[in-house]
Amino acid sequence: MRITATFALLLLLAPSLQADETTDLASVYDLLRSANREAAAQKLAEVIPLYPSSVEMKALAISLLVTRDPERAWKLAEQLRHAHPESPWAWYAVAAAGTQTPVAGRIRAGLEAAAKIEALAPKPLPEMLERMKVGSMLRVDKTKEVLAYLGDRTDAVGLHLRAQAVERSRTNEKANEEAAALYVRGLEAAPDDMRIAVSYLHALASVKSPLALETGKRFVEKAPLSPSLREMYWYAIQSSRDQTAEERAAAITADMDEFLKGNDSLSALQATSDWIRRLERKERSQELDREIVRRFPESPEAQFAVYRMMYQDGWTASTDPAVLAGRRQRIQTFLDYPYHASEQVLGAVYQQLMSLNRTDPTIDDAEYLRPIDAVAAYVRESYVAKTEVAAALAERGLRLATAEKLAREGLTENPKMYEPEKDTLDGYDKYVTEMRGWSRGVLGFVLTKRKKFQEAGRQLTLAAKESPTHPQVLYYLGNWQERSGDAAAAEMSYASGMAHEEKTGSKNLAALEALYTKRRGSASGFDEYAANLRLAGSSDEKRQILATRLIPAKRVKASFELTSLDGKRVALADTNGRVTVLNFWGIWCGPCVSEMPYVQKLHEKYAADPRVRILTINNDSDPKKVPTWMKTKGFTFPVLLDDGFIDRAKGDIGAFPTTWFLDANGRIAFVKSGAIHNLVEEFSWRIDALKATAVER
Repeated sequence: MRITATFALLLLLAPSLQADETTDLASVYDLLRSANREAAAQKLAEVIPLYPSSVEMKALAISLLVTRDPERAWKLAEQLRHAHPESPWAWYAVAAAGTQTPVAGRIRAGLEAAAKIEALAPKPLPEMLERMKVGSMLRVDKTKEVLAYLGDRTDAVGLHLRAQAVERSRTNEKANEEAAALYVRGLEAAPDDMRIAVSYLHALASVKSPLALETGKRFVEKAPLSPSLREMYWYAIQSSRDQTAEERAAAITADMDEFLKGNDSLSALQATSDWIRRLERKERSQELDREIVRRFPESPEAQFAVYRMMYQDGWTASTDPAVLAGRRQRIQTFLDYPYHASEQVLGAVYQQLMSLNRTDPTIDDAEYLRPIDAVAAYVRESYVAKTEVAAALAERGLRLATAEKLAREGLTENPKMYEPEKDTLDGYDKYVTEMRGWSRGVLGFVLTKRKKFQEAGRQLTLAAKESPTHPQVLYYLGNWQERSGDAAAAEMSYASGMAHEEKTGSKNLAALEALYTKRRGSASGFDEYAANLRLAGSSDEKRQILATRLIPAKRVKASFELTSLDGKRVALADTNGRVTVLNFWGIWCGPCVSEMPYVQKLHEKYAADPRVRILTINNDSDPKKVPTWMKTKGFTFPVLLDDGFIDRAKGDIGAFPTTWFLDANGRIAFVKSGAIHNLVEEFSWRIDALKATAVER
């Protein structure tokens, strides 16, 4: 039986029939303990119509829907909460749908819902409610509080949760050993609970334990149909020290083929497709995606498969009309697909189309507005749905009253996106101020377009103070100054913006050239003028940046040996003899993501230079998402998966993103915290300075 759109309806609308609810619930929990979430979801889809008043069953079904269709899960959780506000299970659904999403407002709501569970539930907490309570606390790094709450519990659930908290805390080098010991005790208490087995195998594989492979084989024999357990076994193979990368890839591929012979369910196909992409078997990955679309066309997984097909040839920055036309065609193919289960994905695709349209003056107003309306409808992040939409409308001079309203709302809401990380994000105030500056700059631009020059000036002047190097803010300021009659000030703003912007596709450069021509009657001499401005600005900035070199260079406190996306092992010692750029990032981190296209350009610039190595370390909690994300974005720079090194090096990583520049001796010579727009040029200054020093030796 497949889960389709009707599954969601069954959650809330179901006829009443006679059956044994206790027995059916027990069957669901048995499937969850076997680490077979899809089978549990299928069972719930079958039995929910029999028990229309079971809030517990509906909540469990919603929690299993979250990773597949987060938007639908959130809507259903909210409906369940409104229908049963006094039920802890309704709040369990909200907590599950909220805490497993990157949307700031929902994370807050999810954490609040988790706190509500304990107030409403009987004591002691039922197992799944307690797992949600503890999981939500770990979501915000409250490991000490979790360990204090659990105490010395020796039941299977308590041991499992204690182990997860210890593993996450990584307070010392032995944390993984302590966690592994707790997992073993948990399995002794509940030998059939494969959820504990999955966690234990992950702990072994993450530290490259020699026990991982044999342990994984034993677990797989016990639960051969569990996709999550099988994925962890593949992780164990990939982490093996005793095989070459080619041997590991061959072993994983052979086991995948064997797995699919016994389980060709949707979740099995999806798990296999994810890992095939990680192994860069492009043709096999596309074959599995096509099978998902053919057999499960209405599923969220099918929509993601079509989405991946859209990006299968990469999506790097380009101004080539033929390339852009091809992208437009692939976007339309995705939009024409008859099933769209995820509004989040649909919104992301419309955002791509909106970006393409903003660079194409030949697009008529109706076509220009089509993706803008869709982005406003489907994208939840206010900095896109409100501020970027307001900027796009203002650029064409369309719906300016609406643009002003959206820009004002964005200015209020955007800085709040960082609030869930207020206590854990280093540089929190800096990020909030810069986000406020950019949002205010867009408002000032809209007000300029509406000829509200006095307020526009106030907003833009303040925006330039809050975000003084943001090229878009400087462009908006120059635009207002030019329209207010202060051409000299506008020229300086455009010049400053140009210094912090990529050389290709620079709005500031184009505006500066137009103003130069207008003031001087021709464009004669502009190229030399712009080059001198850029050189003057960059020379001063370069001196300031190179002056931040650490003398003497710092030794890296903690060593590492991490696994790359292609299964290779890379150690800190491997960087010796080469200047190395080490960028710490995560998909969860908006500023990190914003600079990834420039990290890709930096990688391409130095790819053939044997004296330079560009590396990144990703610390997302779910490393399985990283290969897919890289593929969809068309990025090829090296990525190492964090095993706790970032926590061990915490004192030297003050914010995300952070970039270390290691000299040829493997010592930290420069540190850059926070995202920048002119990354390639500024990073190249540091790299070239370190190369020159190495040559001098």
